[in-house]
Amino acid sequence: MDEIDFDKVMEDYESSRKWKDRLCTIRRKIRSAYIDVKDVFFPWNKIKVRNMTRGWHDRDYVLMHAMFTIFCDYIEGEQPFVDWDSKNKQKRHTNIAEMREFVEKYYGKDAPVDEYGWSREQMDKKYLIEMELIWIYEWYITGQWEFDHVKHSYSWEKEAEHVKKCDDMLHRLVAWRHHFWT
Repeated sequence: MDEIDFDKVMEDYESSRKWKDRLCTIRRKIRSAYIDVKDVFFPWNKIKVRNMTRGWHDRDYVLMHAMFTIFCDYIEGEQPFVDWDSKNKQKRHTNIAEMREFVEKYYGKDAPVDEYGWSREQMDKKYLIEMELIWIYEWYITGQWEFDHVKHSYSWEKEAEHVKKCDDMLHRLVAWRHHFWT
C-alpha cells in the first residue's frame, strides 16, 4: 500500500481553495458594481412623494405625505387585498371596491374559518384591521386630507378641526404599521 503524502494533499487543497476564493471575490466585486450602477439609474430607496408640488414645504406636511406615500405604495404595489387566483392582475392595484370584496370574502362573516385555522374572533379582528387600512387608503387617495382655504377662509376652528383629523389619520396609520407585510 502506498503511503499518502499529507503535505502534498494539503498543498493541493490550499492552492485549489485560493483559486475558489479569488473567483468568489471577483464574482462579489462584479455583483457589487452591477448593483451600484443599477441603483444610480433605478434607485430603490427613493420615495417619490405624492400630492406635493416642487418647492419648499413645511416639514410636517412633507412627513405626512411621505408616510401616506409609503402606505399607498404598499397597498398598490404589494397588493395585500388582491386574490392571486384572479385573472385580473395589474401592476398597481387601486380598485377600492375589489379590495373590500377581497376582505369580505376571506375575513367577513361568511368566510370559512377552517381555511387558516383561525378562530372567529381572530377573523373578526383581521376583518376590522383590513377594512380600516382600506378606509385610511381611501381617505388619502380621495384627497380628504386637503383643506379648502377658499371655502373656509379665516375659519381657525375649521382649520384646527381639519388638522386634528389629519393627525388622527396619521396616528391610525402608525398604529397599524406592523400589518404592512405580505
